Amino acid sequence: MWGGFVDSVTAEGRGFVQRKLETLYDRRPPETQGTHGGELISLLCENHEFWVDGPVGAPEVDRPHYVDRLEVPGAVRRHGSWFASLQGIVHLPRPWGGFTIDRTSLLSVWHQKTALIVNGSGEPGQNPAQSFVFRPPRPSRERAYAVPEQVDLEMGAPESAEPAVLTADYRGGTARVSVHFESDSLLKLKVEAFARADEYPIPFTMQLELRDGDRVNEVTLGDEPVHLEGEMEGVVETDGWRITFPVEGAVFRWPYDPYNPYDVEKHRSPRNMYVSLLTLPVGAECVEVQIRVQ
Repeated sequence: MWGGFVDSVTAEGRGFVQRKLETLYDRRPPETQGTHGGELISLLCENHEFWVDGPVGAPEVDRPHYVDRLEVPGAVRRHGSWFASLQGIVHLPRPWGGFTIDRTSLLSVWHQKTALIVNGSGEPGQNPAQSFVFRPPRPSRERAYAVPEQVDLEMGAPESAEPAVLTADYRGGTARVSVHFESDSLLKLKVEAFARADEYPIPFTMQLELRDGDRVNEVTLGDEPVHLEGEMEGVVETDGWRITFPVEGAVFRWPYDPYNPYDVEKHRSPRNMYVSLLTLPVGAECVEVQIRVQ
C-alpha cells in the first residue's frame, strides 16, 4: 500500500492504486478489518485523502514486457510470464533497528503461474544464503565478504532476446549472473566466477521458496532437516517447477531461517517464511542452471 496516493495523478497510476486496494480486499476481506494495524489504516486514509479523480487506466505492472530500475544498483525485468530482479544494494551501518539490510542475495525469480521461485532476501553480514562467497587473498583468510563492493546491471531491452546481466565485484573476485528468457516456461541462468585458480570453487547459493509440506524430489519438507547431495542427480523437482544444474558438488538444505528486521531482538522469521537453499560450486567454467515451470 506504500505511496498509493502519489500514483493516482495518472490513469495508469489510478489503475495501480485500484489493483492494490482490490488485492488488500482479497487478502483481508471486510470481516477481518479489525486486524488492520494503524500504519495500514493510515496508508488507506492517504489513498482516499489524496486521490486525484479521473479515468482509471490499465496498471503499468500489466505491461507484458518492461525494465524498471532504481538509481542504485537494483532493477526488475518482466519478460512475458517471467520476472527477474537483480540487485546489489549495500546499506551503510545505522545505529537504529535492523532495517539496514544488505542485498547479500543478488537474484530473485518470479513466474506468473508459480509466483516466487528464487527469493532475493538479504541480511547484514556473512550468512549461508548469500549468493556468492569470495574470500580475501591468502594469507588474510579471517572472513568472507558478504556483499560486493560494486555492482553493474545490464538489464537488456524489453521483449528482446538480450539477457539481463549482473556483474558483482567483490574484494576476492568477480561474479556474473546472466538471465536468459528462453520461453514462457523456461529460464536459464549462466553463472560465472572470476577468481584466483586456487580459490575455486566459488559457492553460488539460491534461496528457494520451498517450505513445510512442499515435496522436493519425492521428499516432503517438514520438521526434520533435509540435506541432499549426490542423490539429486542434478535436479530439484517440485509440483510447480523443475531446476536442473551440474551434478557434481550441488547441495540442497532445508530449512533456513531468513533475517527478519521486524524482530528487533533476535531477527528470527516465522516458520512459514523459512526457505530452502541450493548451493552450486562454480569453477573456471560457466555453470548453467535451467528453471522450467511445469
